[in-house]
Amino acid sequence: MGKIWKMCETWLGVQLVHKNMPKQHFLGFTLAGMDKRERCVWRMLWMIVIWYTWKHMNEIIFKNRKCDVIGVCTSIQLKT
Repeated sequence: MGKIWKMCETWLGVQLVHKNMPKQHFLGFTLAGMDKRERCVWRMLWMIVIWYTWKHMNEIIFKNRKCDVIGVCTSIQLKT
């Protein structure tokens, strides 16, 4: 999952703080100085990344697919 976040950071041109606990990661996924709309967009991006990562992990586990970090990041970019 770390590789996916790193690729998203590169794509967005930002550097994020990665926390080990999902709740803290989500709560920290807004940057200081953002208005309500901007925070909403960033949190939506967080949910999209988590969703596509979850789906991909399920495909690896249950459908015996290979890990495809680039494919997951492409799906995230297309969704956003």
